[in-house]
Amino acid sequence: MRAPRFTGPWTRQVTVQVKGGRLEEFINGCMRRGIGLRQIERPAGHMLVARLDARDFRRLRALEGRRAWQIRTVERHGGGFLIARLLRRPAFLAGALFAALAWYTLSSFVWFVAVEGVERVPAAAVLEAARQAGVAPGVPAASLDAQDVQRHLLLSLDDLVWAALELRGTRAVIRVAERRLPDMVAHGPGHIVAQTDGVIERVSVLNGFAVVEPGETVRAGQLLISGQLAPGSEEFQAKTARGEMPYVRAAGSVFAHVWHESTAEVVVGDAGVEGATAAALAVARALAEEWLSARRAEAVGEPAVQVEELADGGVVRVTVLVQAVADIGEFRPVTW
Repeated sequence: MRAPRFTGPWTRQVTVQVKGGRLEEFINGCMRRGIGLRQIERPAGHMLVARLDARDFRRLRALEGRRAWQIRTVERHGGGFLIARLLRRPAFLAGALFAALAWYTLSSFVWFVAVEGVERVPAAAVLEAARQAGVAPGVPAASLDAQDVQRHLLLSLDDLVWAALELRGTRAVIRVAERRLPDMVAHGPGHIVAQTDGVIERVSVLNGFAVVEPGETVRAGQLLISGQLAPGSEEFQAKTARGEMPYVRAAGSVFAHVWHESTAEVVVGDAGVEGATAAALAVARALAEEWLSARRAEAVGEPAVQVEELADGGVVRVTVLVQAVADIGEFRPVTW
């Protein structure tokens, strides 16, 4: 008997139906000739159903006339049959390959550009700034640099404090956040200060001058972008001569690595410690996601999770520590 052949998804196999008497002799004859029958079933006393390799089917026919067995192919299996049919139809195969190649080629380009997050800033202005940065229908997706696009948008549109480019298949989505200022100081002079502690990652100045650099640790309330004019400069002297404050309205974005803790406590009940831990973790994660969304921050890596049992195991406290990159700048007006 020959060693059993390897069978896989591309192996051509057939399911046959054999009718006649003395089917045990039929099985023995297959074994003597090295024809491997698999998944043998006997739906009736005079009927046998089995699966075998397609290349053994012709040798199986040699047994058909010996005992008046009737052998009929019931089903064909394996990708080999599909390949054989395709090879017999070269035009269809060529068309399928061309369609696959065309789909792959077209999917590597950007065909749609959308803007999300705009309220006061016209979407058309954002699209035009994005077009100048290279984001337009028909451009290769691989040619786009998200950081370059972000930098160009922030420099082109003063009212934006944050921008990001996301590629979703053939769709480029530009997400932005607009600067929100009180009406009374929207156009007045002032500084950009830190809303929270953090480590500076990058600074983009649109007006004024930066007083911090990447890698520097800052505290909440610390000056980031100054709107004060340099003493002795022409603009400084002109403003003071007119009785005006020697300041301009500082503008820009200061992105920093920040950390935020979200904590939840759940009483251990019928669900036990594991159930309470899972519930507290779900609440803490939801609070962290809410904070990220409110700050328009992007998480960096996976959050750290700390689990504690309080009150002799009666309460479970879960703390989720999230690291993110966020624009920590906040406009602060100056008064005369």
